[in-house]
Amino acid sequence: MPAQIVLVNDDNEFAGQASAALQGVGYSVAPFTDPVAAWDAIRGLSSARLLITKILFAPGKPNGLALAHARQSHKAALRVLFTDLPNTEAHVGELGIFLPLPVSTPDILRSVRSIIPLDES
Repeated sequence: MPAQIVLVNDDNEFAGQASAALQGVGYSVAPFTDPVAAWDAIRGLSSARLLITKILFAPGKPNGLALAHARQSHKAALRVLFTDLPNTEAHVGELGIFLPLPVSTPDILRSVRSIIPLDES
């Protein structure tokens, strides 16, 4: 099944847990720890419906806001779910939905189900 969700987070533990939980309930996930690799993949994954990303990455890497803007020019229907520290929420605006860290796996599942119900996946 082609990926429905592109997950970009340089925290390997978070990315692994979130990917496993989403796959465990039936979603197809393309996980990335490098936002540059994700940037290229977003353009090539025609089935992707949701980008889950943090806002801030390591210096020299595109941030999650840049990924969200890139999706607008390549895949306007791709929705965005940001997970990051509460003080970054103001940057999100209307680009997507924001979940402040720490965020639990059930919170992520609940948010994803509200965007892509499993019966539509």
